[in-house]
Amino acid sequence: MASAHKYIRHPTEIPVEICSLSSLPSNIQAQPHEGVGLSFICTYPWQKGMFIKIRLPMVKPAFEAIVEIVWVRQRYSYYEVGVKFLNEEEAFQGRMCEQMCRIEIYRQKQAGEGRKLSVDEAAMEWISRYAEQFFYREQIMYQA
Repeated sequence: MASAHKYIRHPTEIPVEICSLSSLPSNIQAQPHEGVGLSFICTYPWQKGMFIKIRLPMVKPAFEAIVEIVWVRQRYSYYEVGVKFLNEEEAFQGRMCEQMCRIEIYRQKQAGEGRKLSVDEAAMEWISRYAEQFFYREQIMYQA
């Protein structure tokens, strides 16, 4: 029976750096967990089952994680890729980084409307308005 896995959509406004790995490094061991994964858009047709390193340079310090590609969907001239983190801790860190990305987008949008907010001010506003619904709004469902 197929199970539903949840993936947080990474916003297209924030770059993701991707590095291919020939195999899972010997010092890394995947641990089963119920954490969420991540989905993002790219132009390369990655293969399901591959391990890649992702990096979010916008987050300071930059977030890096080795992930496993769980699914790939071709969409016009690009690909939507779903990855899972290898352990619960990285899944949690990834989710927090995705919230930080949303806060930065919120801050930039406010600046475009003439409101200059510090990162802390933007975080406080975004958290009070959107954090509770973040996971439910940003997730997509995929039947594995």
